[in-house]
Amino acid sequence: MHPNAIYQNHVLIGFFMYQRAENCADTATICRFMIDGRFQRKGLAEKALEHILRGLKIQGVKKVVFKMDPADENAKRCCLSFGFHFTGEMEQTAYRYELEL
Repeated sequence: MHPNAIYQNHVLIGFFMYQRAENCADTATICRFMIDGRFQRKGLAEKALEHILRGLKIQGVKKVVFKMDPADENAKRCCLSFGFHFTGEMEQTAYRYELEL
């Protein structure tokens, strides 16, 4: 697991965590993606996800899996706007979305 803080102008606004399996290094799975409630609805989630995806691509990632709570409509809307698609799979209590970089 790779935990990361999300900052804007030196202020902590969120957190994300992803993992990459050694046997499948070209795939990254985002397990957590959170923006503090005080900073939501300001377009910061989209900016953060844009930077996350760019950074993963630089690392050689070709596919990103995003696991999210099915009730989180904001995360779903954000992911779909970047081209993620629902795979139809559910892992534990999270829906699985994928994006080819």
